[in-house]
Amino acid sequence: MSSKNNESWTMFRGNMRRTGSVRTRPLTRPLLYWTIELGPIISSPIYEGGFLYVATITGRIFCLDILRREIRWHQNIGSPIVSSPLILDNMIVCATFDSWVNGDTLENNFVYSLDKNDGSVIWRVQMGGDIFSSPCPAGKNIVLGSMDHSLYLLSSRGEIIWNFESKGQIWSSPSYHENNFYFGSDDGFIYSVDTDGSLRWKSKLNG
Repeated sequence: MSSKNNESWTMFRGNMRRTGSVRTRPLTRPLLYWTIELGPIISSPIYEGGFLYVATITGRIFCLDILRREIRWHQNIGSPIVSSPLILDNMIVCATFDSWVNGDTLENNFVYSLDKNDGSVIWRVQMGGDIFSSPCPAGKNIVLGSMDHSLYLLSSRGEIIWNFESKGQIWSSPSYHENNFYFGSDDGFIYSVDTDGSLRWKSKLNG
């Protein structure tokens, strides 16, 4: 357990730069306190304010009260989730990877916004491909990559603001730093994209 129980971990790798680090150290070596069976899980959980949010490949989102060791709420959105959710203000944002079950099915993939307090659906927006990429906040907006080769910027109301098209599927989770989005595509390039959706630069990787 951390020496500060209020340390939040609201997205994949903890922050917009995806550093995967925190300021505090564990008080003791890791110990198993409790377990709970939720179903098969690929994505990493997120945490804020004593609650853990977990997504499963059966399409369920769980909110767990870690002190009471119980499920506070759960929502079944019906399609596999393989990327980590995002906490943005009072929303839990998650995305689906429907071809995990249905082969080449692409049209049934959505980004969902759920109410953090009760799990009810606030909005959903259909995407052009599966989502393996974990969403990242950019102010009040949300950025994530898709298997349809595009990086998408969404508003907090679920509107697509813009999409930037690469030449390959985007498996990576974008990072955000000083008004730049950074992501890798399986076309072999690392991209830097401005907040208006324009390309700043791209660099070919030899590997």
